[in-house]
Amino acid sequence: MQYPVDFKEEHRSQGLCGVLAIAVAAGVTLADAHEACKRNLDADRKRHVRSTSVPQIEASVRDFGKETVLYDVERTTVRRWAESFGGRHAIVFTASHAMVYRDGLLCDQTEIAPAAQHDCKRRFVTQIMEII
Repeated sequence: MQYPVDFKEEHRSQGLCGVLAIAVAAGVTLADAHEACKRNLDADRKRHVRSTSVPQIEASVRDFGKETVLYDVERTTVRRWAESFGGRHAIVFTASHAMVYRDGLLCDQTEIAPAAQHDCKRRFVTQIMEII
C-alpha cells in the first residue's frame, strides 16, 4: 500500500482522512478523490464542509468502479477488528476518522503501518466499508 502520487508531507497535519481513504482505496490521486467528494455531497449539505461523511465516501469510491459493502461494527478496537478481518480490503471508520486497511496494514495521513502498531489501533471502530 502506498500514498497517492500527489500526497505531500504537509498533508500529514491536515484533516483529509476521508479524501485520502478514497484515493488509497480506489487507487487515484488526492485531486481526483477530492473532486469525487465534491460531486457526492450529501443531499442535506449545501456546500463542501471540512468533514467527509460515510455516504459521501462510499459514493465516491463507487464512482471509481469499486464495489462496496458497509457494515456496522459492535464495540471493538481497530487492532482487534483487524485481527479477525484478515487480508481483505476496507475503509475503517472510527468516531471521527477514516483509514484504509489492506493486507494487515492501516493507512491514514499520519502513517502506513501494521494494524497492531498503528497510532489508531486503540480507537473504536464504528463502521467498515469493505472494498470488493
